[in-house]
Amino acid sequence: MVTQPNFVAERGDQYLSDIPAAEHAALWRVASLRKAKVRVALSTDMPFGHGDPWAAMRAAVQRTTPSGAVLGADECVSATEALTMFLGHADQPGGPRTVDVGQPGDLCVLAAPPATVLA
Repeated sequence: MVTQPNFVAERGDQYLSDIPAAEHAALWRVASLRKAKVRVALSTDMPFGHGDPWAAMRAAVQRTTPSGAVLGADECVSATEALTMFLGHADQPGGPRTVDVGQPGDLCVLAAPPATVLA
C-alpha cells in the first residue's frame, strides 16, 4: 500500500474541521497498517501534494497539521521507518531495495551524518 502522510501536514486542519472526530484515526494511516503487517510505502502524490519527500517523512513522524495540531498521534512512525518506506522498487514499493550489483541506484548527498539528518 502506498500512502501520503504529507497530506496531514498540508491539509490536516481542513480534515479536522470537515471530517467527524470519530473518523480522524482512519486518516492517512501508517503505523497501524505496519503493525497489521501491511507492506507500506510512502509517496508525496505530486502534483496533488508537495513533492518534497523529506516533508512527507516529517509528516509521517510528527503528524502535525499547519496549525500545530497532531492528527492521529498513534499513526506516527520513527524517522528511520519513514525513510525506509521511500526506498522501495516501483513495482514493489512496500519492500526496500538492496545495494547490490545490477540493482538500480539513487544518490542523496547529505550535509550531515544520517542520524543527524533523521533527527
